[in-house]
Amino acid sequence: MMIKTFFLYVILLSPFHFIGQDECRIFGRVLNSNNQPLDYADIVISQDDSVIQSLKTDLDGYFYSENLAAGNYTVSIHSIGYMGSILTDQKVLPHRNLDIGTIQLSPEAVLLKPIIYLYPEEETVVNVKLDYKGDIIYSYPAYPKEGWCVTAHPDGTLLGSNDLEYYGLFWEGIPDQSLTIGEEGFVVSGDQTVSFLENALAELGLNRREAMEFIIFWQPKMENNLYNLIHFSTDEYQDLAHLEVTPQPETIIRVMMVYQPLNHPIDIVPQDLSKMRKERKGFTLVEWGGTKSDRQISANNR
Repeated sequence: MMIKTFFLYVILLSPFHFIGQDECRIFGRVLNSNNQPLDYADIVISQDDSVIQSLKTDLDGYFYSENLAAGNYTVSIHSIGYMGSILTDQKVLPHRNLDIGTIQLSPEAVLLKPIIYLYPEEETVVNVKLDYKGDIIYSYPAYPKEGWCVTAHPDGTLLGSNDLEYYGLFWEGIPDQSLTIGEEGFVVSGDQTVSFLENALAELGLNRREAMEFIIFWQPKMENNLYNLIHFSTDEYQDLAHLEVTPQPETIIRVMMVYQPLNHPIDIVPQDLSKMRKERKGFTLVEWGGTKSDRQISANNR
């Protein structure tokens, strides 16, 4: 695939590749911050606020437009989990192709898969409002302006206004400010991540099902790192994503993991998880989620 793509790229660059006036092309390549190709990134080519072409990058990160007339274009590049890039005033000359080169996208600080479980003592209509300092980019069921309103059952089953059953309220968002790891946490080798999380999540009050869903989501993202620096956010997360729940739960357990891959272990003060643990009493709300930190670590190397 890479060889075939390379030769097509060379042909497009060649001065002997003659084209008609309405067969001009814009092409380039999209990489992530580690210089790896971003496949299936969305490319939108527009002119005077009108979309001319929409396409995606191939497996090697390349994209090629088709049959453009000469003129000025705007090229927008977006990929899930990355900050977009918009290139304006891209001038395509008659009978010429335009190579816009390599575009490198930086990762967004996305709170991944926060999911909320509700366990009332009896069937209860519950309203959950999220005061989030950032942009909610996805939710299921869809988050309305007035917040989620569901009928919750003691086993955690939720019934929406559409009479569909859910087992949790799911959302993702891009925060105005990234969560920090701080000066306390844990350094865990990649192959010990699952064992660590099983113990830590139990200490934090998650039941076996909740912990299993957490690990199923995060294990593939963490186990192949040499090491992971892991911190569980407390007040900072509460301030970033405040919940207003009616009726008020007697117990609220919110587990937000912030982690950063490491190539070598570092010294850091262990976080005391026992201070965060809450016993489940009465109507209980449980939430878990996580985010990958992009901030520099100030702790000393071992």
